[in-house]
Amino acid sequence: MQSSAEWFDGGCAAGRQIRSLASLDRLEWAFLVGSLLATLATAGLGTARLLSLPPQSDDRVFVWLLLLTAGFALVYSVNGVLREQVYELLVYALTAAVLAVYVLLNYLDPDTPRGAIKLARLVVAGLCSPPLVVAAVTLAGRYWQCGELVFRTVGANPALQQACRRVLTAQSLLKLDAQLALSTAVLVVRAGGPLSAAETAVLAAGAPLSLLWWAAGYAALRWESARAVRWLLAPTALLEPAYIVWRLATERRPDGVLLQCERAAGALALLVRLLLVICLLSCANQFGLGVSEHMYPARRPGGGDRPPRYGSFGSSGQATPRRPAGSQ
Repeated sequence: MQSSAEWFDGGCAAGRQIRSLASLDRLEWAFLVGSLLATLATAGLGTARLLSLPPQSDDRVFVWLLLLTAGFALVYSVNGVLREQVYELLVYALTAAVLAVYVLLNYLDPDTPRGAIKLARLVVAGLCSPPLVVAAVTLAGRYWQCGELVFRTVGANPALQQACRRVLTAQSLLKLDAQLALSTAVLVVRAGGPLSAAETAVLAAGAPLSLLWWAAGYAALRWESARAVRWLLAPTALLEPAYIVWRLATERRPDGVLLQCERAAGALALLVRLLLVICLLSCANQFGLGVSEHMYPARRPGGGDRPPRYGSFGSSGQATPRRPAGSQ
């Protein structure tokens, strides 16, 4: 693990700790380059496949799923390494595994023709996914054991470190929740499958509401708003699961690969939404400790940082306690 001196505080706007490229070791470079190449290969093969498919082909649904999943995976890999985000790397490992399963199911689907592009996509997934998953889990274990990001963000205070880890977990789950919701929407709005008036209305209203819900989740974590979590996010979090359950219960299509993927994505989305709500409520119970002040430090009018507070480290390397309210 690199020393603290090899870090670069690149979050001028948000105050977040970001790794410099010079501090990355061989495994981290290999992981980043491998994930980038895998994403580019997936995007290239997917685009070529889209251009060769008729508009009503079910294969187009798989291609859009692959492109969406690959895009999120790239975000997880870059953010996971440059900010040493343990949970982002674990989510990347899960996403890479899901991507490989999508490719395999698409290749084995008897209702869609096989070809050179599908075979090449399967080979790329088979060669890239296992080592990238292993590398992501290895790096996540290393970052968890070291705890460099959390230590440099909130200092040595155990309560602040625990609260910071929960906030980082919630942020990662918000991204995964968005990914699964979009994947479910892609499977619902499928080629050759006309939507009913009720489904169209639900999707038209649900898309902006989901965007507002995710934005409110990030804002509640940023500003430590327990009321927003308990009275806004937690109750409205039931809307998406209710739609997923209703959708799966009223599905009348013949059983097939697409329907199996829709069920799997829906079940995983329900699980992630449950974990996310639990994590958000847990974070709300620890709001007020000052985690947000450390993760998003304010700036002085002249452009410098504010004076260090409890849990942060000044130039002397010693913890600087925060003054009690009202003291001179």
